[in-house]
Amino acid sequence: MGAISIVMYFNLASYYSVIIIVTYVMGFSLGSGPITWLYMADILPDTGVSFASAVLWLFTVIVGLGFPWIKNTYSIVTAFVFFLICSVTGLLFMILFIEETKGKD
Repeated sequence: MGAISIVMYFNLASYYSVIIIVTYVMGFSLGSGPITWLYMADILPDTGVSFASAVLWLFTVIVGLGFPWIKNTYSIVTAFVFFLICSVTGLLFMILFIEETKGKD
């Protein structure tokens, strides 16, 4: 609670937001981001990889266009919490349903 008070007192909220976003992007880039591409190449035929890549980029555009709408309609906190819930759900999905492909043909 004290850290939030300091951020608000010195008007550092914008810097704090940038730090959180950069940290999230770095974590995603090192973690679940590349797993999607590697897993698609491992389990799908070439046409399946093309289709799955198109769907992945479609959802990337939806997230990029949806973020400002969520932020303006509700609040920036709601937008971040929504994407946090989506990330945790994706992580749980990967842990529970995605099988190891090492050594499989």
